Amino acid sequence: MTEEIQEAPVLYYVYVDRVGERPYRQDIAVMQRDASVDAKGLKVAATSDILSPDKSGVFRLETRHQNHEMRVAVIKAKMERENRPGQAKVLAGPFTRVEDALKAKYDERPKTAHEEAAIERAKRIELEKVNASLAERIALFEEAKKPGKKEKPGAE
Repeated sequence: MTEEIQEAPVLYYVYVDRVGERPYRQDIAVMQRDASVDAKGLKVAATSDILSPDKSGVFRLETRHQNHEMRVAVIKAKMERENRPGQAKVLAGPFTRVEDALKAKYDERPKTAHEEAAIERAKRIELEKVNASLAERIALFEEAKKPGKKEKPGAE
């Protein structure tokens, strides 16, 4: 995965939303320089590099951008500052595909009690299906082991 990230033309980071709260869509300032006059007396224009997420909270970082390393360092510093241990994540990444970023956004966010109950219910139903198929296989095996039966199970 690390090799894939290093070779990707675009990296994606995503804000993780919380249910019932307003989406967190803060811009991140990578650098800002005020207008000034250099040593030769020439005016230098003000410059800035601001990372802004799209409407779904995804940051798109082009790896060919001249300030790519600085952008990645700033967003990682923000992740370290905002993502506190034991609490829900605020930022997730890096990802090489938008789909992976949006999936992580859903997976990382805190689930409501209703969502947790639905997940547990789906797991229980799946386990019941597995148990039923195993019980059926055991019954066929036991049937085949009975004395006087020399046929294979399932053969008629």
